[in-house]
Amino acid sequence: MKIPAAKQVSRLRGALHVVTFAAVVLGAFIAVSALLRAFGVHFHGSGPEEYPVSIVGTFILALIVLGATALMSRLEHVSVLDYGLRDRSAVRRAVIGAATGFLAIAALVLGLRGTGSLALHVVAQPVSSAVLYAGIWAAGYGLVALAEEMLFRGYPLAALSRVFGARGAAIVTSLVFGLLHLGNGGESRVAAINGVLLALVFAGSVYQTGALWWAIGFHAAWNWG
Repeated sequence: MKIPAAKQVSRLRGALHVVTFAAVVLGAFIAVSALLRAFGVHFHGSGPEEYPVSIVGTFILALIVLGATALMSRLEHVSVLDYGLRDRSAVRRAVIGAATGFLAIAALVLGLRGTGSLALHVVAQPVSSAVLYAGIWAAGYGLVALAEEMLFRGYPLAALSRVFGARGAAIVTSLVFGLLHLGNGGESRVAAINGVLLALVFAGSVYQTGALWWAIGFHAAWNWG
């Protein structure tokens, strides 16, 4: 079956726009990282005292992704909110997603503990310290979830849906999401596969609700939990 010329042009434009989006995000992140490294600032600290610095790095990434999305929205003559951010039920969906994500990771941890695959140890520390770092982690993972969902399920998912269709776009973005997680310290191939499956769930939620907020809530609470 011959694909109409107009549809071919739409697919080509969608593919080029996704490449442009990725190039803008990658180029901006590399440039900002290099600039900050010149001033001795690094965003991959391992100690608790460096968590706030990591959060700043995540905030910068979120701004870069938002800026790239805004650029693409100008090129396509739509609002930046049209890429998964426009939702009158945003708070409710995010809360439901967060509750679902926390229960899911809690069930996983308890299951691992029940089978003897995981040992939990209590670390003595002041309540104020525990609350402080719980809050820092929550803020950090909230930003991570916002940045990553916009990066994978925001503009790219919408644009690739015009190229490959909804299912194809979900598969492509989910595979990229899983593969990139292999670069994280401690991530295995099994973890990457789990990342792909979770990304497919997130993509499905975007198609179902028309917005990113359920996925953002789940993503943040899963990581935080």
